[in-house]
Amino acid sequence: MPDNDLASIKRQIARLETKARRLESAANDRKRKAVQEVLALMKKSGVTLDDLRAPEAGRTASKRAPRSKDVPAAERPKVKVPVKYRNPETGDAWSGRGRTPVWLAALEKQGRTRSEFLVGNA
Repeated sequence: MPDNDLASIKRQIARLETKARRLESAANDRKRKAVQEVLALMKKSGVTLDDLRAPEAGRTASKRAPRSKDVPAAERPKVKVPVKYRNPETGDAWSGRGRTPVWLAALEKQGRTRSEFLVGNA
């Protein structure tokens, strides 16, 4: 590739980089101006950041308890669910939530009822 072409390409790259910096600067200026306008309107209206976080208009975030769906599942504490069914022969237990365990499904196929395995006042 001749040197003229390489120099021409480098000049064009420099021009494009300059133009990209100007566009980015202009976008940042617009964003900064918009934030200032929003803050001024919030101050004028008496709106706080807590008000913006509230799910319903007129209800502040500090007055509501966090809901489970507001917290990712990995961060929620595990809740121990009491046993609802127990196999007296093996001691296997099931809370009654989720899929029916294999031991209970097998016993139901043999004609036994789920209520036979209820624990206490479950």
